[in-house]
Amino acid sequence: MVAGSNPAGGFSIIVMRCSILLWTLFIDLDKTVWDHFDASILYRPFKLYNRNCIIDSHGEKLCLYEGARAFLDFCKRNNFIISSLSWNRYSVTKEIMDLLGITKYFDYLFNKLCPLKNETLIQAIEIIKKNYALECYPKIIYIDDQRKYYDLIKNTLKEIYFIHIWIDIGSYEELIKYVKSLVN
Repeated sequence: MVAGSNPAGGFSIIVMRCSILLWTLFIDLDKTVWDHFDASILYRPFKLYNRNCIIDSHGEKLCLYEGARAFLDFCKRNNFIISSLSWNRYSVTKEIMDLLGITKYFDYLFNKLCPLKNETLIQAIEIIKKNYALECYPKIIYIDDQRKYYDLIKNTLKEIYFIHIWIDIGSYEELIKYVKSLVN
């Protein structure tokens, strides 16, 4: 599997043009889905500590934030196209996501060791548009703990809902309620 690939191995639906409302969720990983500031610096091998945490070979722990799994599950059950958007080494984050059992929620993994996350987001959207045969952009929700990437793309993408996690929204429970209000 390569960065930007579909871990599910294919597509279950094809959406033509823009006649069907399609929501796409892009979500950061470090300090957004899990509590670690940089998963790429962790040392293999990783071990599952409990359902929500892993430990690296030096004893450093990485844990999902409370409610993160429930949020991803909510989005998947509501037919979102879900993609990670992370400035990390793909192989490291993929292994951690597999151990934590959250890879199954993601349609795409855009985990690249690249400081230009805004450019990766634009590339990811174009890939999704092509794969789903869309003529226009889908509705986009972008969640990150750093606003700087949104500030770089807000003039390019007008139809994007940015959520500055831990600033705009204080918990995943609150995030589920907010996203429900957007899509209904």
